[in-house]
Amino acid sequence: MYAISILAFSSFVFQATAQYSATFSPDNLPDQTQQGQSGTNKCGTKASQTSDCQNAYINSVEDFCLFAPPKPGPDSVIGNTEREEVSWCLKDGYGTRLIPDGTIKGAHFVKTPDYVQVTGIGDFTSMNIPAGDAGGELDPHGADGNGNPIGGLVFSSAFGPLQQIHEWTNFMAVDQFCFRACNPAGKDPAAMCQHIYDVMGCAWNMPASYDAGTFENCDGNSGEPMGEPNTPPPHPAPASSNCKKVATISNGLVSATHAANTTSAKPTSAPLSTGKPTSTSPTGSAANAETTVDGNDRINKHFSVFSDSTTVKMKWFASVIAFVAVQAAVASPLQKITKRASVDDTATIGFAAGTTGGSGGTQTTVTTLEELTAAVEGDAAKVVIIDGTITGNTVVKVGPNTSVIGAAGSSLEGVGLRVLEVSNVILRNLKISKVLAEAGDAIGVQAASKVWIDHVDLSSDLDHDKASLVGHSDSNGDEDVAITVTYAANYWKNLNSRTPSFRFGTGHIYNNYFESNNDGINTRDGAQLLVEDNVWVSPKKPLYSTDEGYAVANGNDFGGGENTAPEGTFTSAPYDYDLIDAASVAAAVTAEAGQTLTF
Repeated sequence: MYAISILAFSSFVFQATAQYSATFSPDNLPDQTQQGQSGTNKCGTKASQTSDCQNAYINSVEDFCLFAPPKPGPDSVIGNTEREEVSWCLKDGYGTRLIPDGTIKGAHFVKTPDYVQVTGIGDFTSMNIPAGDAGGELDPHGADGNGNPIGGLVFSSAFGPLQQIHEWTNFMAVDQFCFRACNPAGKDPAAMCQHIYDVMGCAWNMPASYDAGTFENCDGNSGEPMGEPNTPPPHPAPASSNCKKVATISNGLVSATHAANTTSAKPTSAPLSTGKPTSTSPTGSAANAETTVDGNDRINKHFSVFSDSTTVKMKWFASVIAFVAVQAAVASPLQKITKRASVDDTATIGFAAGTTGGSGGTQTTVTTLEELTAAVEGDAAKVVIIDGTITGNTVVKVGPNTSVIGAAGSSLEGVGLRVLEVSNVILRNLKISKVLAEAGDAIGVQAASKVWIDHVDLSSDLDHDKASLVGHSDSNGDEDVAITVTYAANYWKNLNSRTPSFRFGTGHIYNNYFESNNDGINTRDGAQLLVEDNVWVSPKKPLYSTDEGYAVANGNDFGGGENTAPEGTFTSAPYDYDLIDAASVAAAVTAEAGQTLTF
């Protein structure tokens, strides 16, 4: 039985960083540029409506591309297909699919010293985006360090010779698009191509013209970067000038065929959709992979678990960008992890109970990155205590049978931890901040078993989008069906989606506190959830299903919201646990968060 016990997370803030360390030339590209890529970068020049090319170009209003789903269907919303989008271009000659004539109803291209962008409206059902999809944001900074889409490259000749653009963002909905590519030599490309409002729509990320019936190339001012972590009104559009209108934009080769129920485009500069990217989850009973997320976690950011299991072992990837562990002085289960802790503690809650880490092994205190890297290596049982602040720009691989403990006041800055293909690891009382995407995740768990993460504070600079995803992809059900996950006593606050979202798995969610989130628990693709004594404040949809997932709900306070998930069959957890009444959850879970343990 494989177990990942994720027992504590922290508020994490996403910071955009350059995704690709290499720079590619469009005339000498490899077949693929990132592991896990579904398409190709070696595209040739001949357009095809079945092309899997993932290279996009943005040069003018008559010469640009957009990313969109490779296949049609009601499940091809941007949130479900963001890792595998393909390129659709106006011009032939790039080896991509062509944007069908008539798809785009208005487009406005602006060139500034620091970026180029194209914005507009249309009917994108002809590009496989389902009618009604409010959309989602694509960029080279996915939660696991890969792009959305994985391997997606952007090129432009707007700043001189054709070159790769490392910082870009593309928001797509069924009726609206915006695409910005930042000048590598311009002022702070990562800030100018920021995407912090990635579930709100184009008016926040790219204030500009979204008028129908106009197609134009303009010069413009750069304006200021988007920079509020809270939700402000849309920014005003920077001034533009020297606009040159064209009659229409088309390729004359492919005509649009739209779905009959397509939403109509709205000629306005306000957002045409407020788009949370939709997501999906797993099915079935879980017999092999076991996970626990508990310890009164505070979740303010983005945490994803992708199962990529094989017949030999379950593979997991945990992109921990959002959780703070909380300790509550109330009845168990919250008393099972006490504020006064021991370096020899073992996990006692949920599917992953019994994880021992380095209990009973050698004990080492580290104060430098070099000492930390050396201390966590090897198979022998060991306890590694971090003292003081350790800085860097890397991830450290943690060996099996290891406990990594943060002393009071300690921290890792720019240094993440990776638990890869090992078993029996404990990470407790850690404070990790500012881990850049080029280095990795704050905490990553992949192809590992029996991992307990408890009372951990993860943070950076800006709020982000998605919190916790269980399951690898919609097409990985044969493997992901065995996943089992427990979420106990976590604090989820100010999140946009996936709080959590389940693909192909069995989940037990109890005594969690959800505050001011845009989304709720999404059970998908046959997932079976048991949801007990949780509390929601200001919910939009606390418990629901997008793709035939199921849930059994008992004793919850939905805060005036509604449970719309179909009734499931997972009625009791296969382990002992103690519930606190929903009326006591808020005080218990929010009482103490983050790095609060003493040893």
